[in-house]
Amino acid sequence: MLYANGLIAKNDKLKVLGRGELKGAINVTAHAFSATAKAAIEAKGGSATTIASVQEKA
Repeated sequence: MLYANGLIAKNDKLKVLGRGELKGAINVTAHAFSATAKAAIEAKGGSATTIASVQEKA
């Protein structure tokens, strides 16, 4: 969604930080999560899925 809307470039990596408040469950896919972000997402019943980059797979 961020790429589709021009907010990040194709090769940018995205790290989700744990600042702010969640009002409901969300499912997030990113390259990295802070510990507080992952805990907050999962506490609301959502999921935090980490993307493996091409370099990590090699």
